[in-house]
Amino acid sequence: MNRSIKDEKWIQRAIKRKGSLHESLHIPESKKIPMATLEKAAHSKGKLMRERANLAMTLKRLNRSG
Repeated sequence: MNRSIKDEKWIQRAIKRKGSLHESLHIPESKKIPMATLEKAAHSKGKLMRERANLAMTLKRLNRSG
């Protein structure tokens, strides 16, 4: 499979404001966000909140698989 460097660095481009999901959920950055809270945020009305929650769940799965 021929991957470009642009494809390999998608995570760095996706994370614009580190800690913004913690801030919007009112959870300190020193604590983990519970999975139930992430799932609830993934179904919220706000588009940005949904995107951030989905990215967090994706990154959590990537960390677990590797």
